[in-house]
Amino acid sequence: NTCDVSVAGDHAYLADGTGGLVIVDISSPSAPVPVGQLTAAEIGTLNAVEVYGTTLYAAVNGQGLVTVDVTDPTTPSILGSLVGLEVGNSAFDVVLGNSTAFLGNSSGLYAIDVSDPENPTLASFLDLPGIAWKMRKYSNRIYIANVDQGFFVVDVTTPSAPAVIGHWQGDTDVEDVAVTGTIACVAGDGAGLLLLDLTD
Repeated sequence: NTCDVSVAGDHAYLADGTGGLVIVDISSPSAPVPVGQLTAAEIGTLNAVEVYGTTLYAAVNGQGLVTVDVTDPTTPSILGSLVGLEVGNSAFDVVLGNSTAFLGNSSGLYAIDVSDPENPTLASFLDLPGIAWKMRKYSNRIYIANVDQGFFVVDVTTPSAPAVIGHWQGDTDVEDVAVTGTIACVAGDGAGLLLLDLTD
C-alpha cells in the first residue's frame, strides 16, 4: 500500500495508503524498525507525505491536507487540517515551500498557508486541466506531472498568485517528474523516460 516516503534524520515517514501513516526508525539501515503510526481510521488514506522540521504534511485521499506533529516520532499526533470542498475533496500529492504547502488533485493546485500548522488556510487556487498527480518544487517553481494533460511548470514566487509559465503535452500520459538543472526528466506511461529542455 505504500505510496510515498519522506525522510528526516533517522526516520522514514511512509504514506501507507489504507494503512495510514507509518514511521520507521532507519538509524540502522540493515534493520529498520517501525516505531510510530496513525491508522487510516485516525488520519485517512494517505497518498503522499512531506516532513519539514517537526511537522508532517499529509495528502489525504478524498479529503485534503492534514498536518501532524512528529516531534516524537513514536507518538505522532494530528495538529490541524484543511479538507473538504475548499480543497476539492481530494489530494494526490503535496510539496512544501517556506510556510506554504502546495496540494495537487483533480481540480488543480492549491496553495495553503501553513505558517500556523494547527490552522492551515487557503491562500490560492490554480485551475489546471487533468490531474495534478505528482509534483516537484525547485526554487520558486513547481513542476507537475498532469497525467493525460502533460507537464506543467508553475511559478509560485507569490503563493497567493501562482501562474502557469510552461506546458508540454505529447502522446503519452505523464506519471512523474524530476528536475536536474535545466532538464525535466519525465516518466511517460508506456514511453519510458522523456527529457524536456527547460531553458525557454
